[in-house]
Amino acid sequence: QPSDDNTSTGQAENRRVEISTSYPKILDPLETKRIERTATPPRIAFYQDIIADNGVKSLQITIKQGDKIIERIDGITDERIKEQLWNIPSESITTGTSDSVLWTMDVVDSAGNVAQVTGAINVKLAESTLDVNKRDTIVDKSLERFQLILFDYSRASSSLDNNVSGLLDRVSSTVTPDAKIYLIGYTDITGDQSYNDRLSLDRASKASLLLSSKLKTLGIRSPQFTLEGRGSRELLYDNTNAEGRFLSRTVRISIEKDIK
Repeated sequence: QPSDDNTSTGQAENRRVEISTSYPKILDPLETKRIERTATPPRIAFYQDIIADNGVKSLQITIKQGDKIIERIDGITDERIKEQLWNIPSESITTGTSDSVLWTMDVVDSAGNVAQVTGAINVKLAESTLDVNKRDTIVDKSLERFQLILFDYSRASSSLDNNVSGLLDRVSSTVTPDAKIYLIGYTDITGDQSYNDRLSLDRASKASLLLSSKLKTLGIRSPQFTLEGRGSRELLYDNTNAEGRFLSRTVRISIEKDIK
């Protein structure tokens, strides 16, 4: 389907050459597997109580594990702010090289005086024995993501029906009755944000209907779906080129299951 020929981005896309195939395996997505670790707790707060007659000019917190700097937090110029948050990203802390994280807080006042305080945060790899009788048991989860359900320009429909059907077959084969399924719709950067939000949610809804129909055909009970439309507020690909905008018109399906 052609893009809007009244815009420069649409004109660029309409100058493309598109290649299709009757052999879907050529366009099969690449599968990757990895282990993601999340921190518990997911964030740490640093509280400061600073007295500076000349006023605080800068504050910086440096967090290291061994010789590796894993985070720098540039702090305040307003002394009334008493808390700095470290939102710990997945896999930023690894055990094995060191069993602790060292932090240093450097404060400089307006006269150039420097004060420093340091501390340590112990790190351990949590180990738990699965026990189905305990409600508070921490259970490992598997997460599979599929994001090559592509849509036509400014539409919640796709002209790539064969490719979508093949991908939904793969998605359906991994669904179990206890799975949690999240469908998140996206758009490219063209169009206003409110329109893109509605369009991305329509795409997520369309994908959920297609997936429900596929599961029903296979005799699989459909779990509960969670739908979300993020529009162009979160771009999955570089939208300065036509290919990136094309790939951004998509729905990402995430399937979360407990590892038993």
